[in-house]
Amino acid sequence: DLVVRNQKEQQAIVDMKWSGIAYYRQRFAENRHLQLAVYAEMLRQETRLWPDVSYFILSTCDLLARDTGFFPNARTVQREAEISAPVLWQQFIAAWTWRRAQLDQGLIEIVTERIAPTEHSIAPEGALQPETLPEAFDDYRWLAGWEA
Repeated sequence: DLVVRNQKEQQAIVDMKWSGIAYYRQRFAENRHLQLAVYAEMLRQETRLWPDVSYFILSTCDLLARDTGFFPNARTVQREAEISAPVLWQQFIAAWTWRRAQLDQGLIEIVTERIAPTEHSIAPEGALQPETLPEAFDDYRWLAGWEA
């Protein structure tokens, strides 16, 4: 992954991915690019400015960005709703606070298609909602069991 700077001293984060253009396009479209928001917050803490964020897909040489402000030739992604990195970061903090409170009560939810959601599965308003990731990304999928 890279932090790049242009001639105006503005910064951007480029998250390098081997493949998955459709998946990462969807991450932007659904405002679920949390890894980029975390990177952006880390850089903001150092510079006090929010950087632009993007994905570079190595297999197709595609640069995906939210807009063309920093990367004029990037492929932009239409979003369902415009949520900035600071707002996404705040949604993450709200979700983390909610989940931390659940952990403090001894509650641990396994989010998977195999387990039905419960009343504990709904995040409070303003928090990033849980999502079921593709099973290949789920390091804990074995905790949900398997069919014989």
